Amino acid sequence: MRRPGASVKRELLWTATSVRSGIMRAALANRTRADLQYSFRVSEQHTYLSVENPKTGSTSVQAALTALDRGELEFDPEESPHVEFRKRTEALVSGRRTGGVEALARAGYRIFTFIRNPYTRLLSNFHGIVVDGAPQKALVLEGLGRPTADLSVPVSFEEFISLVVSQSDEETDPHWRSQTAQILPGVIPYTFVGRFESLADDYEALLDHVDAGIRPTLPRFNRSRPGDGPAADAHFTPELIKAVNTRYEADFHNLGYAMASDSVGEEARRAFPTGLFPFPS
Repeated sequence: MRRPGASVKRELLWTATSVRSGIMRAALANRTRADLQYSFRVSEQHTYLSVENPKTGSTSVQAALTALDRGELEFDPEESPHVEFRKRTEALVSGRRTGGVEALARAGYRIFTFIRNPYTRLLSNFHGIVVDGAPQKALVLEGLGRPTADLSVPVSFEEFISLVVSQSDEETDPHWRSQTAQILPGVIPYTFVGRFESLADDYEALLDHVDAGIRPTLPRFNRSRPGDGPAADAHFTPELIKAVNTRYEADFHNLGYAMASDSVGEEARRAFPTGLFPFPS
């Protein structure tokens, strides 16, 4: 009898994990399995689980964690941290990890993520993807019923917001999926939650939290244009604010950000304490 190949074994392990792990089932409720492979990063060396949340400084954090796991102080800017991220997701469904996230929590793994103000996260998406013509802009053009071959086609901020607020978490891109659906607060047992608004300080606190030993430099990828105060106010009209408040209501409630009404500037400049805060149960 022929033994199953590596791809079949991986399929069986994924199936076993999704059956045994309620957290994995919850994650798969609003994303594909391929998408899920970019959602979790496991380090058996430093016993942590990082939950990916796009447009919160996550690429910079994952690059620094890659350097940490290699015992290095700098990440090579010519590399992509996402390649390493996907490799380390496989550890979640290795032969001894089929209990999923719950098994890691029981084993004492530190579980963390980063979050961001919903208004400035959307503004960062608009500038970094739509204005700059990133590959994901094709999804925006497709959603607007336009040809996708030319990524230089202009799309207004109003058009972008109108599209993303019309999409459900199941059909949307992870970059503007609600953070509640992306990181599952109240479902995943986090031990640390950092914020984009205090990224540098929270990264240093994270290194202490995972007993890093060394302190790799936090590189800066995907630098956002200014997204606080006047810059945000210049983009968000009261009508757009209302639409965002409705679509991302769960994020404002679960992540501790206040809804704006006529202006988002004051909320965008708000400071937060470093480290873990309790998600509502």
